[in-house]
Amino acid sequence: MLALLLGCLEPFPLDRHDLADLRIAGMSAEGGELANASALVWEGTEAWSAVVPERAWSAPEAGLITLTVTDASGATERGELEVEPGHSAPALTSWSRELTDSGASLEVTLSAEATVHWMCPGGTLAETGATRTDWAALDAEGKAIESGVWPIVALWFDGAGGNGWATFDVPVGVEGPFLAQEGRLLPLPAGTDSTASAVMATLAEADTVAGITLADVAVDDGTEVAAAPCGTADGVWTPDALLERRCGRDETVGARVRLRGEVLP
Repeated sequence: MLALLLGCLEPFPLDRHDLADLRIAGMSAEGGELANASALVWEGTEAWSAVVPERAWSAPEAGLITLTVTDASGATERGELEVEPGHSAPALTSWSRELTDSGASLEVTLSAEATVHWMCPGGTLAETGATRTDWAALDAEGKAIESGVWPIVALWFDGAGGNGWATFDVPVGVEGPFLAQEGRLLPLPAGTDSTASAVMATLAEADTVAGITLADVAVDDGTEVAAAPCGTADGVWTPDALLERRCGRDETVGARVRLRGEVLP
């Protein structure tokens, strides 16, 4: 059966590595069930949208999932995913991120064989192995890209509808400490308690590829009530909600949220 993981397959108006237009970069549905469906939707050249594109899911037949996304201008993209009954996607079992003078080297390990492709809204990707890539903080003309925390997306598909993805941030000209949520990195104020496993912060607008910065950061002592933008469970927020276009920046700015992770220097 053909598994369509849009964003990894041609045709696209730009190189498939470049996240720079409206697209359904990835679709997943464990066991072919609509209730388990999720998608990585991308729009524009940043890791956020002011207002999320509308999503319309359907399951016209068993094992076939379709998704149509519509942006604010009325442009649409449609994706189809065919999944063998009861099939599960390969899982991410480990990953590595090694920062280099020019960017980073990244690698993923999966629980089953799958094809892995990499994407980013900026910089230059060079896939160096079946599950590895080098990313340079340089544009196509060899000029340095702007400072920020740049998301590198790994997408995988096994040919039977078992698709998945993960995002790994690389800081460029940005100093720590960071709150690490698996591969995501959120800059924290200097002096943040390195033993903290959760913080409270107000989401503030930033003119960066991430689109959001953390303001009024405090170690979470359980006394504050967190907001729940986009239906965030228990107010626990992750930047994946913005990057995957499950949440718009307009509805997150000003929200006081709980963030869990590990503080890295």
